[in-house]
Amino acid sequence: DSSIKFKSTNMLDDWVDKVEEFNPDIIALSVVEGTYSVGRAIIRALPDKHRKIPILWGGVFATFGTEVIFRDNVGDFVCRGEGEHSLVEFCHRVCNGKSLYDIPGIWARQDGKIIRNSLNSEPVDLETLPFPDYSLFEEQAFYRPMQGRIRKVFPIETQRGCPFKCTFCNSPAKTSLYKNESEVRFYRKKSIKAVRDEIEHIQNEYGVDFIYMLTDTFLAMSDREFDELVEMYSDFRIPFWMNTSPQTMTKYRAKGLEKMNLLRMNMGFQHGNSDFRKEILKRSSSEQSIVKGFESCIGSNFTVAADCMLGFPGENRELAFDTIEMFRKLPDIVEPTGGFIFAPFHGTELRQKAVETGCYDKDLFCDFADQHSCMISQPQFPKEEILGLVKTYILYQTMPKSKWKLIEKAEDNTKEGNQIFEQLVTELCKK
Repeated sequence: DSSIKFKSTNMLDDWVDKVEEFNPDIIALSVVEGTYSVGRAIIRALPDKHRKIPILWGGVFATFGTEVIFRDNVGDFVCRGEGEHSLVEFCHRVCNGKSLYDIPGIWARQDGKIIRNSLNSEPVDLETLPFPDYSLFEEQAFYRPMQGRIRKVFPIETQRGCPFKCTFCNSPAKTSLYKNESEVRFYRKKSIKAVRDEIEHIQNEYGVDFIYMLTDTFLAMSDREFDELVEMYSDFRIPFWMNTSPQTMTKYRAKGLEKMNLLRMNMGFQHGNSDFRKEILKRSSSEQSIVKGFESCIGSNFTVAADCMLGFPGENRELAFDTIEMFRKLPDIVEPTGGFIFAPFHGTELRQKAVETGCYDKDLFCDFADQHSCMISQPQFPKEEILGLVKTYILYQTMPKSKWKLIEKAEDNTKEGNQIFEQLVTELCKK
């Protein structure tokens, strides 16, 4: 596509040039944990003369990793929780020369002391939020690879929060945070009309050929709500991606998603051992219901992928293979995508458990640029073994068990192990 132009310049140099050109009154940035190191780098790249600009951090990592941001000395203001009201108030006060240290939802550092303001008690009305102004970005920023094509992708939020209590996710912590500190009910849904209006807006203003449903569990809805969604979205039929849980899927919904023109869906079962899944991950779904959810997609024209993880606190190799065995019970339509390494994100119950049991340093954060920083260290399941399994996961998922002894050798990060791995991958690709 002619709109896609690769840049050969240095990102940090470009950033500093933009700050020099624009001369901002505020610098605000939103990060998840895996992108925090990038945000930290661009703030540290600022010349000294721009260090007096108020810097406000936001996003899920700012909410739960607030102390890390202050520790790293990359700004004096951190927005916790939803930022729509807090950011507007922050901007008004900067413009009017008023104090920035008592804004609800924002923690501030003044003279070395942290001021911990309570969350904003005024709920954000998802129905009246203005549409994002994507004209601020270069057009090439919207292009992403998906299913073998480069597509112009825009995100749509249909729900905020998640009804599930998974211990590896920080959505439950958001719910608890708001329950404990404000009157706001964090988990809520946009109306179908609000979703329609936003889709119409991005379609008319920017042109779009793919939508990323920015929702933790897209199908966490009643059949009545689902029918209303299908009817609305069938007027657009823009290909889209979504993430959901197997227990939210049925044959009826598979037909509806097909009518909507779903391109790809990811369903997470996360672990194959039912006791581990229920007791450690707080996922109470049975093996039967998980398999049934995937089987409901048989015959559909969209791609189905299964998300699973390994390297949890308390896990070992035998438990990890329960997950591999579980995947092998899924229907052939499920695309093998390997396994993800559990990441002890701030705000998750399992991060706290990992820290308390001494298998993760409380001062670390999960940096996607440093794979080892995202892993916990356990004597019964060392990092090297986890990396070897991640490397060969698809081979274990798809190849006959008669190959497993050979696959085990391919786990080793040695010359022989890597040669065997390449040999097996070549064999798999020929099928």
